[in-house]
Amino acid sequence: MRLLQEAFGIATDGVIGPKTRAALAVTGQSKLYSKVLAARLRNLDRLITNDPEQSVSAAGRMNRMAEFVEGTV
Repeated sequence: MRLLQEAFGIATDGVIGPKTRAALAVTGQSKLYSKVLAARLRNLDRLITNDPEQSVSAAGRMNRMAEFVEGTV
């Protein structure tokens, strides 16, 4: 949920409250999809930047994101 909230630019409290619901209500499915993917990519970048040892698992994470884009997840 925090990743979704980050994608919308609202407080990342992990709670599906009125602001999260409102953001979901006015965002089309394809835009939501793009926002979540972008947030996941930024999160992966932060993980690797803050802990270079995370780069070992980056390929697997990128494959999961590719599946997400392809709609197989």
